[in-house]
Amino acid sequence: MPVCDTLPRGVSLASPIALSARFWGSLVLLLALTLGSVSCGGADGSAEAEQFNGTWSFDEERSTDISPWNDLTIEIEASSSRLTLERIWDGYYGVAVNDSMTIPIDGERHRVPMSQWPDNRHIGAFLGADSSKSVSAEWLDDGQTLRVTTHLNVRVSQGTTKIRTHSEYRVAPDGTTLTVLELRSSRPRPIRYTFTPAESS
Repeated sequence: MPVCDTLPRGVSLASPIALSARFWGSLVLLLALTLGSVSCGGADGSAEAEQFNGTWSFDEERSTDISPWNDLTIEIEASSSRLTLERIWDGYYGVAVNDSMTIPIDGERHRVPMSQWPDNRHIGAFLGADSSKSVSAEWLDDGQTLRVTTHLNVRVSQGTTKIRTHSEYRVAPDGTTLTVLELRSSRPRPIRYTFTPAESS
């Protein structure tokens, strides 16, 4: 007697094969859709990082006073894993200070040499003997916030002290403004800087 004659009515040897084919076909389709959405969404964070890139001009009316400086320009080049940040402080009578650095965005501290400290405004503190700072950078809020933390040793009248600064960079959803919120251990109140794209200034 043929084997197929012993199977229940309506069931054939082809049924498991057909079910298996449909299962693997669905699995392949699901994987393709998943990989496609990851690729389009910028899983490496590069799409989110691009919104920070470019030259940003200081909006004096919406920012904390930066005197004795006259103006401040920020240039950012960021990827998912690396940051180049340049701040150009313009003073009166043509005096300018360029403060720049390039570090990995990995949450780890990295030593950055410095020749001047333009953030020193109206406080009796000066650069320490090592003339360097320790800086870390990391992405927060799914790439919508870039946090830069700086540790610095400075000289004061009583000796040497440490200053820690947390700076959070955020771009508005429409891309028209860059807001920098800065909290420094030596200041009781946070600092707020607002910038607009240089081409629209």
